[in-house]
Amino acid sequence: MITRLFLAALFAGTAFPASAEVAKPPALTADGVPAMPDALAAATRPYMESRSAGFGGWNAADRSMLIS
Repeated sequence: MITRLFLAALFAGTAFPASAEVAKPPALTADGVPAMPDALAAATRPYMESRSAGFGGWNAADRSMLIS
């Protein structure tokens, strides 16, 4: 029973194909790479938008870091 439930959950995502694909930039050549569904791109978008921060120094007066 548990095996059937596990297999059903495992293959549930492959039952319905993705409705659309994310466009690849023309500068990239992808050979044999599967298409990325819109749902996956939307789910990972918050993790792709980030800024860099660097250690600017140390404030000895109040013992805090300066970030630039």
